[in-house]
Amino acid sequence: MTINTSLIFLDIDGVLITGSSGNMVTSHGVMSYMEPSCLKSLSKILRCQAKPKIVISSSWRISMSNTELAFADNNASDIWGFVIGNTGSYLTTRSDEIRKYLDNNDYLDYVIIDDHDMTTSFGPRMFVTEFNIGLTNKIADDIIEYFGG
Repeated sequence: MTINTSLIFLDIDGVLITGSSGNMVTSHGVMSYMEPSCLKSLSKILRCQAKPKIVISSSWRISMSNTELAFADNNASDIWGFVIGNTGSYLTTRSDEIRKYLDNNDYLDYVIIDDHDMTTSFGPRMFVTEFNIGLTNKIADDIIEYFGG
């Protein structure tokens, strides 16, 4: 598949849902609460000059319909519109799954946002969050700078 854009490989737990987020009851059942500040930081990245698209690399990728509902229940359907797919669950490690996705798709550039550090595999494209804090404005600014503004 040819993707003529930059990509964000996005984890959800520890990036948008923090250790202190908790749950909320919705019409679909109990869903995890996504931190508004983390969603705002992600939205800021999506509006940058690179106009990146999202590939879900989180374990949430296993049920993309539930992932979409979680974004909707957190008033983040606009962000869901940037999601173009997921890494699948073909291999044993998240870094292997991301590599497989990269090997099978064309793209301009990519970053990974995750609370699990994969810097040894991905170097400066890896942006690590803290599980209890999630995606910060500072990390968002660093990603925007990486993409060139």
